[in-house]
Amino acid sequence: YNPDAIIYETSTDDPTHLDPALATDGQSTVVTQLLYSALVGYNKDGSLYMDVAESYDVSEDGLTYTFHIRDGVKFHDGTPCDAEAIESNWNRVFPANATPDMTYSSVLFGNVESFEATDPLTFVVKLKSQDSTFLTLQGSSSLAAGLISPTAYEADPEGFDRNPVGCGPYKFQEWQSGQYVSLVRYDDYHLGKAVN
Repeated sequence: YNPDAIIYETSTDDPTHLDPALATDGQSTVVTQLLYSALVGYNKDGSLYMDVAESYDVSEDGLTYTFHIRDGVKFHDGTPCDAEAIESNWNRVFPANATPDMTYSSVLFGNVESFEATDPLTFVVKLKSQDSTFLTLQGSSSLAAGLISPTAYEADPEGFDRNPVGCGPYKFQEWQSGQYVSLVRYDDYHLGKAVN
């Protein structure tokens, strides 16, 4: 066993997008699930674990979720993945702001009334109605719930899809269309180095 081994993932086709807000096909999500984290994540058995959020509270009426964000989480470019970065991500993919090609936006965020970063480590979401699927949907890091670096996106919105920056266990290295997508382990990953 070699934890530094190179892993090869084969596919019959190229990904179409590496921006999680645009990813809809299997080839894309194979890559995006390694590049991005979300508020929560999925264990292999389908149960949820705390990812960028270290905990959350739900109001008695089931309409308000308060996420407590891990201190010190960084995107691959070294910028903070804090509540303000999460708010920026949600602003981009929220149904009222989403572009037509952000297919999963309404599925993941359609029942959200409002959201805000109340301080750097607290993110509050208010729902329109109780929703037993809300938390589960927020674990879709390979789709629109995947958190991207606002700094990297704002620097090159058109090029981000080909040069993505997330905060997941692997970071982007290179995409040679029709040949391969190369990722490298992100050693500062907030949940510990990925084991290959």
